Amino acid sequence: MPVAASPKARAPLPLVAPPKLDAALRAGLLPCLERLLRRAGKFPDGPERTLAYDPLVGWAHLIPLLAHGQPRQAAALVLTIGKLLRRVDAAVLLSDAADCTQSHPVWRPRTLVHAVTSFLLLVLHVKGAPGDEGGDGERLLLAWTPQLVAVVSLAAAEWLPALSGIVLRAVAEGRGRSCSTGVLMAVVRPLLSWLPILTCRTGGGGGEEAAGAAAGASAAAAAAAERGPSWDEIDGQDLMVGCFQLARAFPQAARAAAAADASFPWRPDQLRALGVGHLPAADPLTATLAAVMAAQVEAWGGVRRLDLEVEGVRRMLMAGGTEAEQVLESMGFPDFGRMAQPLAPLAAARGLLRACSYAGCTSLEGEGEGEAEAALAACGACGAAWYCGAECQRAHWKAGHKAACAKARRAAAA
Repeated sequence: MPVAASPKARAPLPLVAPPKLDAALRAGLLPCLERLLRRAGKFPDGPERTLAYDPLVGWAHLIPLLAHGQPRQAAALVLTIGKLLRRVDAAVLLSDAADCTQSHPVWRPRTLVHAVTSFLLLVLHVKGAPGDEGGDGERLLLAWTPQLVAVVSLAAAEWLPALSGIVLRAVAEGRGRSCSTGVLMAVVRPLLSWLPILTCRTGGGGGEEAAGAAAGASAAAAAAAERGPSWDEIDGQDLMVGCFQLARAFPQAARAAAAADASFPWRPDQLRALGVGHLPAADPLTATLAAVMAAQVEAWGGVRRLDLEVEGVRRMLMAGGTEAEQVLESMGFPDFGRMAQPLAPLAAARGLLRACSYAGCTSLEGEGEGEAEAALAACGACGAAWYCGAECQRAHWKAGHKAACAKARRAAAA
């Protein structure tokens, strides 16, 4: 995976774009980059490949571009990158190829994924993320401009499910056991880091994204378990904190992820094994949450353990309340509510630019066009959903719009 130079300082973004950046943005830098990326996505062997992906190697450039670019253009770039992520071939991305030169097929998807994961981690200031030069690792959001708040919220909605899809495809194909561990963990890390924050998204949204992130993280954990004693490849605390936060905020989604018939179920024995690897003396938070989540998964399955101490802690923590929050705070549980506070509600983030309503859309059609100019047609029945073509409309209908459409029509007729 390409390595970019890391900034030495983490100063807040200026509220006004620097003169050179402002001039480049006014000259059309964002739509130019977006259209190059779209052309490179449609024609992988074309001349646009290097021109489009070279700017992404310097991943830090994404933040000022998205913060100061014209809002619709910034949103269009985010949406196009999301489509390119959904087009990534997991087998190519996660191959153990050592050759990462521009002529190798692995270079383009790894450059894209590196830019995306680095961006998602940098805006959270996660310890060890690119750009974290020996900091204390406290997860604090950047002093964001109002526009960056909306754009980052949109990026989380578009990019995290796409990253989760890459992990799910890789593990489903059995590549979790033989792929490049470093690349797989690079994809998983932002899922783990964002999962608990999404559960606290302002405006009540975030459940769908959180469930998607949990699915990817769960699949990666399953892959690690299959490979043997490799739990140390995954940040155990991030994994347990994310699963626990999801179980408290969206118990139905967590219960579905933990079910025995799930594609990659949460297994109590794996959770306990993770807890043993983080003994209370060394990491009380991870050890406690691993034991609690193992007991919770068993409780969902109708199994009751006789460990009364663990059962008491499980009931207290899962119920929430002042005592639970005090216990979690004493073990160093982050304040995810404060971290999620700057995020825009999901509907507001997606309101930056009307796009195809089907979340799995990968269409890059339209000669030289960007997302902002893409022709969309409204659902003829409810008018509330928009599509780039009949294929996405059919897929969205099967994915849930059938019920939503009927509900919208009933509301309109009332």
